[in-house]
Amino acid sequence: MANSETGHAKNVANFQTLISNCTSFGVIYNPSNRILTIENLKLFHIEAKGNLNKVSRTKSEHDDIEGKRQTLFGSYRTISTKIMGALLSSGAPQTVINDARTISRKMQGRRAPGTKIELNEDGTKKSRNSISQQSFDMRIEHLDKMIELLSFERKYDPNEPHLTIEGLRAYHDELDTINEQVKDAYGPYSNAMNARNRKLYAPEIGLVAIANSVKNYAKSIYKTNTPEYKSISKLPFKTLVDIE
Repeated sequence: MANSETGHAKNVANFQTLISNCTSFGVIYNPSNRILTIENLKLFHIEAKGNLNKVSRTKSEHDDIEGKRQTLFGSYRTISTKIMGALLSSGAPQTVINDARTISRKMQGRRAPGTKIELNEDGTKKSRNSISQQSFDMRIEHLDKMIELLSFERKYDPNEPHLTIEGLRAYHDELDTINEQVKDAYGPYSNAMNARNRKLYAPEIGLVAIANSVKNYAKSIYKTNTPEYKSISKLPFKTLVDIE
């Protein structure tokens, strides 16, 4: 992602250099296509740079919330272990313990003992996550099922506040809230990336396409071996995202 973001910024920076070089050509730079005029190129550059800044801003907001989610979920498996410790020492019936162990294995992302390892068509092991269901949504659901099971077992009555039904429900609500906040933050970030990608890489009207059109126009007013033409022909513009 870092290299890709650098590539987008490099395209926009090179576009600014392209404009500066074309401006230095003076009155000879006089394209009939108004999209290629210096005035329009400058406006386009401002808009493209604004798109980059919006991606950067929304990414920072998303990453901040995502970091908080990672921190909050950091104690998830530990909580699962502690729940089992409290339940095993409570004198609860074996049927409840067995059900809790099944849920706890899912919370821990572990297979049940004796579970056959599933393979892909090429013989490699299938992703552990596909079996353990460790998405954030699924982890919240596993905890919800654990709380529901324990809430009906009277012998489960730990003295530790964070392990009580009330404490677990509070933790569940924290996880659910932060998870929704990450989803909410991703929407603006995703929209900003889509807008940037269209601005830079749309066929015919994107930044890369316009830059190439400028190069073609320069070829019509300068010989290819002139310093003027070379000053823009060697500026790299890479298509990093395919836009249909």
